[in-house]
Amino acid sequence: MIVLGVLIVAALMAVIYGAIAGWRKVDAAEHAPQAQTDGFRLENLRYTLPKGSMVTDLKVEQGRIVVRAKTPAGEEIDTFDLGNGKLIARIVVPEK
Repeated sequence: MIVLGVLIVAALMAVIYGAIAGWRKVDAAEHAPQAQTDGFRLENLRYTLPKGSMVTDLKVEQGRIVVRAKTPAGEEIDTFDLGNGKLIARIVVPEK
């Protein structure tokens, strides 16, 4: 009986700890610094791929958007600045 009581108390403590840890993560995300956009709005960004292409990965990091796409010509990685929406770099790996 004592072992069962200890397990129940441990389980309740784990649930309380998980709730507090999850709450802190949400709180930290709400207070994270936002990228400076200087009047640029992300919905104004236009990105056109050739017909038959497919975006395989999209990441937003350090004020940049990195788009990885599979195109008929090969693999393409484009990096855009979140501050002004301009293309910073384009890497194209041709299909063999």
